[in-house]
Amino acid sequence: MVLFPPWTFIYQPPRDSRYSKGTRPAGYHLLISPNAPQDQTELAPLFGLPNSGYAGGPSHFSTEIDSKRLTLQIGALIAITALLLFMSKSGPGGSSSL
Repeated sequence: MVLFPPWTFIYQPPRDSRYSKGTRPAGYHLLISPNAPQDQTELAPLFGLPNSGYAGGPSHFSTEIDSKRLTLQIGALIAITALLLFMSKSGPGGSSSL
């Protein structure tokens, strides 16, 4: 999960734009790989912007790690691991009586 974290696309419009800031899921990518948005014509419709002449241009798109989703995934992994450890111990001392 840490090597391939979840990412989000971010659109930060210029101040005089009629569009608002938005985020969209960008999938899972290697932590050390370059994750900069490459195809602005694909990102514009994702944010509800027109394909041509949208406010801001390509410099207003970026990516960042989706820390909320990553924290939720790590928390779920810890909870499941704790539950499995608790279930695997059947008595005092942790030995199973099968």
